[in-house]
Amino acid sequence: MSGNQHNPTRLGGYDTGGRARIVQVVGNLCYVADENSGLQILDVSNPTAPALVREQYISAHTAHVIGDLAFVAPDLEILDVSNQRIQSEKAATI
Repeated sequence: MSGNQHNPTRLGGYDTGGRARIVQVVGNLCYVADENSGLQILDVSNPTAPALVREQYISAHTAHVIGDLAFVAPDLEILDVSNQRIQSEKAATI
């Protein structure tokens, strides 16, 4: 959001296709735990046009990224997210 805290202005958005539950931003990457669509990783370097970089189709009620690892629950999945090259045409699966 832009503007001030009392009157924010929407800059952009991204439809995850499900129910986004947890969001964590690390640098220019936004990790979204989507209950129905899994873990989605978005490039948010241009906040007016977030772009899907990668997605992992797993149950993702929550996720936390530490370094090169994403910890995803409810069934603990530990994913290596170290290689997040931007895909120009289509998102790749982790």
